[in-house]
Amino acid sequence: MKQSFTRIRGQVFYCSLLSLFFIACAEEFDPPTFDVEQIEGYQPIYDVEQLEIDLTDPIDYVAPRNVIKYQNFLFISELAGGFHVLNNTNPASPVKIGFFSIPSNENIAAKGNVIYADSGPHLLAMSIEQDGSIDVRRLENVFQYGKRRNREFDLTIVPPKSGYYFDCVEDEKGAVVGWKKVILNNPQCYF
Repeated sequence: MKQSFTRIRGQVFYCSLLSLFFIACAEEFDPPTFDVEQIEGYQPIYDVEQLEIDLTDPIDYVAPRNVIKYQNFLFISELAGGFHVLNNTNPASPVKIGFFSIPSNENIAAKGNVIYADSGPHLLAMSIEQDGSIDVRRLENVFQYGKRRNREFDLTIVPPKSGYYFDCVEDEKGAVVGWKKVILNNPQCYF
């Protein structure tokens, strides 16, 4: 028993010594300097910026995900960006007719005349009216945005990719629901 205790004590000593060695040799992280005037980076999208949701002109596919058939339409979601709308009257040749840009959108569903979509932590219900207008309703903070699946970081604080400058989050502007890559002027944050 005494020999076993001495052996464990020796292992603890060597592990402690090895840990001190690694701590002493570790390089310090040097954050980047912020003396850049213009550089590509991320800008936060605040939920007040995305209250208006309109059907825009069609765009190219970037990262298409799910396909949903709805009446005579197909909806093809784009990772974190919204969804394409295609006229599917002729299933042999669907035609792109527009794109719904929805920040931080990952999933869509449709039932009746309502299209459901997530937008960061919020759930959107878009009702297509008889006159072709779209009525958008929002339930706030339904989802845990930025902490879902295998994400390591809270996307309401930092952009989705590390190694970039970004405009610092300003809480008084509202909740961050997404990020867009833009040319920044004098950014003060880096991730």
